[in-house]
Amino acid sequence: MRLWGIVMKIKTAGLAFLAVTAGALVFTWTNTGRPSDLRDAVADNKAADFDTRLPAFKKGGGNIPEPKAVAVKDVSKAGIAGNASSAGKPATPIEWVAINAGKFIMGTNEVDPSRIFENARPRHEVAVKTFDMTKTDVTIEQYAECVVKGRCTEPKTNADSGLAAYCNWGKPDRRFHPVNCVTWNQANQYARFKGARLPSEAEWEYAATSGGRDQKYPWGNEKADCGRAVMQCNENAIRTGTMQVCSKPAGNTAQGLCDMAGNV
Repeated sequence: MRLWGIVMKIKTAGLAFLAVTAGALVFTWTNTGRPSDLRDAVADNKAADFDTRLPAFKKGGGNIPEPKAVAVKDVSKAGIAGNASSAGKPATPIEWVAINAGKFIMGTNEVDPSRIFENARPRHEVAVKTFDMTKTDVTIEQYAECVVKGRCTEPKTNADSGLAAYCNWGKPDRRFHPVNCVTWNQANQYARFKGARLPSEAEWEYAATSGGRDQKYPWGNEKADCGRAVMQCNENAIRTGTMQVCSKPAGNTAQGLCDMAGNV
């Protein structure tokens, strides 16, 4: 998972990447039959399947179960008016973008005193198969469909913490904002709901650099700014939340993926 946000998506066999921002995650997908590796891209050069299950957390010798998904009849509190039938039909359904296969140089050789990017070293060549990703982050209304049909649990709103302003679930004006404040398991639930899976780290980086180009950002090497990404631009313009998905088209990848940098 990444601490600084972006997101992608998948088709008949892919889903969402989770970006962690203020305790939140977001998604992406891929149209390949095997599960994705969750750490390094080297796995993309192998033919075998990979087990992506995370180690189970235990408390008192027993596993802590995820809350069970239960179908709901009214998701008005998600910021979407209507009952199960209307909420089950997103106004803007998932749109898939094909990312063609190729090879690229993944990772970095830069020395980082903070060691934050230590796991990204060294740079190495990786082969990536063709896959599909969602054009935008999964939105509140898209995720609500999964909740209404009893396949996903509701995201947290963190109402009792200082993070409440960042969580989009339950805010009427954020219907087309990215869904956030979800766990890895919730993201995985949604991926399966769409017949998708999480992308590998290699697929993510490949897509976020416009198909593996040697550049720092989705759009190129030009410095990030508010014309290309949803971000805090200066001390007098502090952002406390997200924006509607795909609101910064100048920052799209060459293939048309939105918000691969910024927003979540």
